[in-house]
Amino acid sequence: MMRRRLVRLLANKSLRQESLVSLPQALWDPTTHCRVLRCIAKHPRWIDFSSNNTYTRYGEHGYCTSGAFLAVIISSQASQCQEEEQQQEKKDSTKEYHTAQWRVYTDQARDLVRQKEYDQARAYLEKAVEKAVKGFGADDPHVASAKQNLAELYRLTKQYDKAAPLYDDAIQILMQHYGMSDIRVAFALHNIAGFYLAQQALDKAEEYYQRSLQVKLAAVGPGHTETSSTLFHLSEVYWMQGDQDKAIEYGSKAVDALKTIGSNMMAYSRRQARLADMLLDSGHPDKAEKQLLEVQEVTPEEDFQTHARVWESLSKVYRAMEGRTQDAEACMDKALSIRECHKDEYPLSYSACLRRVAEIDLKALQETPSLGHTEAMALKRHACKAAQQATAWSKKTLQSMMTQKKKDTRIRVQHAALEVAQNLLVSIQLDCTGQESPAVLIQSMLDVLENPDIWPLNDSSSRESMTRTEKLRSHTCQDILQHVPKENMPTHIVSKLQGYI
Repeated sequence: MMRRRLVRLLANKSLRQESLVSLPQALWDPTTHCRVLRCIAKHPRWIDFSSNNTYTRYGEHGYCTSGAFLAVIISSQASQCQEEEQQQEKKDSTKEYHTAQWRVYTDQARDLVRQKEYDQARAYLEKAVEKAVKGFGADDPHVASAKQNLAELYRLTKQYDKAAPLYDDAIQILMQHYGMSDIRVAFALHNIAGFYLAQQALDKAEEYYQRSLQVKLAAVGPGHTETSSTLFHLSEVYWMQGDQDKAIEYGSKAVDALKTIGSNMMAYSRRQARLADMLLDSGHPDKAEKQLLEVQEVTPEEDFQTHARVWESLSKVYRAMEGRTQDAEACMDKALSIRECHKDEYPLSYSACLRRVAEIDLKALQETPSLGHTEAMALKRHACKAAQQATAWSKKTLQSMMTQKKKDTRIRVQHAALEVAQNLLVSIQLDCTGQESPAVLIQSMLDVLENPDIWPLNDSSSRESMTRTEKLRSHTCQDILQHVPKENMPTHIVSKLQGYI
C-alpha cells in the first residue's frame, strides 16, 4: 500500500517534504530511494524547502533539520544515483550494440557462405564471435553458437585443426549452461561427431555419437527422430569400421525408433532401404528382400528417389539369388522408368541405373550359356545400348561439372569421373566397343581416373588418408584389373592402375 502511495505521489507530482517524512523507514530500499531522489533532482520545485512553517512544524518533531541543509543532502544523493544509473544505461547500451553487431555479422556471413565467398565469411564470423563475447558474456550460449558457426566454416574449407577447438569450446559452454541432459548439448555433440566422420576419424566419431546418443536418450527418450538420427549415423560408423553385426543392430534400432512414433516416413523408408543394403552385403538377401518390400509399401509416392532406390536394391537382391534374374530385370525396368522422368535433374542417377540394366543383361549372358544365338544377340544389343547411353550421360555430366568449376563440386566431379570409368568398363566386358578398340576405352578410363583437375595430388600414400571417393577409385581400378584381360592392356596402364590400389 505504501509503495503504491509513493508511486501515486510521484505520478501526480504532489510529492512534498511531509510526504517523504511520513513514509516508514522500511520502505526506503535502494531502488525506491534512487527513484525518489531522481525525481527530486529532476523536479526540485515539487518540495518547498524554503517554507518556514514546514521547517518549524517538522523540525520540532525531529523529522528533519533545516530545509536548506536537507536540500543539499538530497541534491547530492540524487546526483550520485543519477550518475550510477547513467553508467548502467551506458553499459546496457554498449551490450545492445555488440549483440546487434553479432547478429548483423552472422547474417552477412551466412549470405557470403551461400555465395561460396568463404574468406569474407570467415572474417565476419570471427567478428561475430568477438561481438558475442562482448555482448552476452564469454559463457553465454550465444557465444557457443557463434563458435559453432565459425567451426562449420573451417570444416567446409577443410581447416580441421582450427575447427576442432571451436567445437570443443562450444560444447563446454553449453554443458556448463544447460547441463548434460539438455537436447542442445546433444545437438552439439552430434555435430562434432559428423566433423570427425568427414575426416574418416572413425574412433572419435563413434565416441561423440555415443555421447550424443546418451544425452538424447535422457532428454527425449528412444522413440524420437533425433535419437533415430544418431543411431543411424552410429550404424554407418560401425559399418565403415567393418563391424557389420553392430552396424545392423544400430541400423535396426534407428528404423524401429521412427516406426514407433509413426512420423517422418521419408526418413524411415530411406533408413530402412540402407539397412536392407547392409543385410544384403552381409549375406542375408532374404532379410534384405523383406525389408525392401516393407519400404516400398510405406514410402510416400512423391519420394521418387527412394522408390527408384528400392527397385534398384531389390534388383540387386534378386541378382544375388539363384534363378531370380527375370525378377531382377523387372525391378530394374521399374527403377529406370522413374529415373528417366528425372534424368535432367539427376543425370548421374540415371546413368548408374542404365549401367545396372547392362550389368543384369551381362550376368544373364554369362550364367545362361544355353541361350539361342538370336536371343543372346538381342540381349547383348539391349545391354550395349544401355551401357552406351550410360557412358554418354556420364561423360556429358562430367564435362558440364568441370566447365562450371564451382568450389563445392569436387566430390561430385569425382563421382562423375568414377561413373564414366565404370560405364566404360561394362562396355568393354560386353565387347560393344563399336568403332573404338578396347585399348582406346581403357585409356579413356585411365584419363578420368588420373586427371589432376579431378584428383588433386595427395601428399600421403596411406589408405587412411584417402577420401571416400579416392577409395572408390581404388575399388574401380581393382575391378578393371579383375575383369579386363591383361593382354588387352599395355603394361604401363596395368602399372598405373595397380598404383591406385
